[in-house]
Amino acid sequence: QRTGKGIWQNLYEFPLLESEKEETRESFVQKPELKKLVDAKKIELFNEKPIKHVLSHQKLFAKFWIVSCEKLPTHGFSSAFTVMEASEVKKYPVPVLLEKFINTFHFWN
Repeated sequence: QRTGKGIWQNLYEFPLLESEKEETRESFVQKPELKKLVDAKKIELFNEKPIKHVLSHQKLFAKFWIVSCEKLPTHGFSSAFTVMEASEVKKYPVPVLLEKFINTFHFWN
């Protein structure tokens, strides 16, 4: 859950890795931030073409990666992770970009 001030305050998000340029699978799996976050067993790109999402102050080009792991992270980008069943994901408030991804990915199936 985002705690800082701003338009996304109190919204939930997945672990986020940002970059200045588009990531390939090869560059993504080598990111030190990913290696610190999780011991990934399988990494799949969900959307080949980045999704353009326009905010008032910037343009985002998002790729979603499905990362499978045997153990949930206990540390990383946030001080705490919210663990939930996949079917529960739709119950949490999220930014519009994530809502579109969640509806496309069909977490409830």
